[in-house]
Amino acid sequence: MKRLLKSNNKGLTLMEVLVTLVITSIVVVGIMTFVVNNVNYTNKAQDEIYIQDQVRTAMRFITKEALDKNKYDTIGALSAGIHMFYKDSDNWFCIQHNSEDKTIEHRKVSPFQVGEVFAENIVSFVVTKDASNEKLVEVTITGEKNDAEFELTSQIYLRN
Repeated sequence: MKRLLKSNNKGLTLMEVLVTLVITSIVVVGIMTFVVNNVNYTNKAQDEIYIQDQVRTAMRFITKEALDKNKYDTIGALSAGIHMFYKDSDNWFCIQHNSEDKTIEHRKVSPFQVGEVFAENIVSFVVTKDASNEKLVEVTITGEKNDAEFELTSQIYLRN
């Protein structure tokens, strides 16, 4: 009977269990560090893509409006973040940067309407006229979300 008990004694020692737990913990910590770093990198890349899209959308909209309209009254920095006034048929419109909400809006001025937001997370929107050619304007838009920042500058030739 004693012999039977001794021959079936095939359990793990406490030291073997501890060594296995330590090795498993090291592997799991390594995998989790890799996963967390990849998630952070992915989130930053998504923020960069998002902000680039917002800035490009704003620039595309402004360029389209600038090329389609036939009359510009004012271009440049005005009060309340308004940078462009233009006329389409009998209606006046403006493009306005709201620095508190970090948005760019397009609104009808006469008669006044609530603005349509076409870009978000915009921290800077600057329109400047060329001193030598008043039909040439330079538009610079800067967007920012978390740590991602993107700036785009474009020169637009007005056909009015």
